[in-house]
Amino acid sequence: PGRVKWWPFNTTWMFLYFIMAAVSAFEAQEPILSGFTLFKLVRAYLLFWCIVSTIRSGIPLRAVWRGLMAIGVLIMFKALQQKYLMGAYRIPATFDHPNTLAMYLNMLIAPLLAIGLADRALSTGRAVATAILSMGMLLVVVWTFSRAGMLLGVFTVVGLLLFANLR
Repeated sequence: PGRVKWWPFNTTWMFLYFIMAAVSAFEAQEPILSGFTLFKLVRAYLLFWCIVSTIRSGIPLRAVWRGLMAIGVLIMFKALQQKYLMGAYRIPATFDHPNTLAMYLNMLIAPLLAIGLADRALSTGRAVATAILSMGMLLVVVWTFSRAGMLLGVFTVVGLLLFANLR
């Protein structure tokens, strides 16, 4: 294992993308929406950095898997509760807006599904549970009725499955 890497792989490209987004925010008609998007980019990078640092610092992949599974179970529980007990049309689960939930889940579905498909240390039952929970998280993305989230979710899962089959 290694130490915490303060500037992980692809950070330069992410930083340049953030700078371009910040420059374009100056021209925006609704500055508050641009600010919200910039804040989401920072939060997405922090999630990326935490996962990279966690894996590089020697914490086993199984711990990352457990964390992702716990997040998935919690969000599935809240989504089912809101959808069927409260009758919500668009599911925000633990977030303030359904679109935010869709983007958050799309960041987590791919690594969780990749671990479930590729980690040989997982038993068959755990691998199947991981795949089912990943598809359940994709269903929650559909329940948010976020068009961009649904499109990104489908492309993410199909792309991951194609890549997994090629490997």
